Amino acid sequence: MASMKYIPAGRTSLVKRGPTALQLQTEYAHRPSPRITTTILENGQVIHKIDRQLDKVVDSIEAQNEAADRIKQQHLAVIEMLKQQPVNVLPSELTVDRPDPAPLSTGPLPIASSEEMEAVLTAKAVKVATEDTMPPTRVSRKPIDEALRAVAGAQSVFPLSLDGSPLEAAQMTGALRALFGPIVDDLSDLVTVFADVPGKERRKETGVYEIERDRLYLVSPGDVLYLVLIYPVDLTTSYESVLRETLRLSLLPPGTPDLSRPAK
Repeated sequence: MASMKYIPAGRTSLVKRGPTALQLQTEYAHRPSPRITTTILENGQVIHKIDRQLDKVVDSIEAQNEAADRIKQQHLAVIEMLKQQPVNVLPSELTVDRPDPAPLSTGPLPIASSEEMEAVLTAKAVKVATEDTMPPTRVSRKPIDEALRAVAGAQSVFPLSLDGSPLEAAQMTGALRALFGPIVDDLSDLVTVFADVPGKERRKETGVYEIERDRLYLVSPGDVLYLVLIYPVDLTTSYESVLRETLRLSLLPPGTPDLSRPAK
């Protein structure tokens, strides 16, 4: 059945309210009607459910990615609600939609005076001249594991050998195994996404591989691998981009000028 092929990954979190620990599970279901459900449990017992009805079943990659975004939005929204109010006043239905874009103005466009235009052009010229004469920033290189753990939203960082064996096996349990059991159990196959680089010492290609968007990534600096578990701190951050930039900076030799600049 096509709808069973495109099931977006769910999310699980633990929220503490004083001495009480509540577990949240947000997932997609297509029966009896397509919806996203957040289940709140206490000591393994369901104490509340919040549903969001969808217009249609998830039956394509595009719909799967959109549903994954909605799962993420709803999960984070319920977490924020739990921080502010008790469970018994939470709604049973929830709408978590992206804000509509601002309407286009139908009135006349404002016209700047010649003095205003000159001031803007002068400010831009000064900014460009200043940027071009500033010395490049010197990079203070951090070890890659420290840099990854310093990423805002990085929940856990698990080092792996180039064969996929956990280097800290005792830590590869709990939430990671509960959420991504099949992946954790078959790491030797997963790490083959980075090819071996020919040479005397074994190394792999460097890069970042997205296992689940904004949730789980495999990072390769070449001589070791890292599984990075993300707990999103906002809805706008592209964690793949952040991890790629973190990897890039960590691979620069100490003291190397960072010549990268935002595109003008």
